[in-house]
Amino acid sequence: MALIYEKKGNTAYITINRPEVMNAMDPETYSELSQAWIDVRDDP
Repeated sequence: MALIYEKKGNTAYITINRPEVMNAMDPETYSELSQAWIDVRDDP
């Protein structure tokens, strides 16, 4: 998994974790990021 999603209190942290490619985005990372934003939006 290229992203780390964590929530602390009312703050959500989304971290790109691909140091081997200097955190470059690829289609899989874009997909994970899109899903992370959906999770943030839907979290009460």
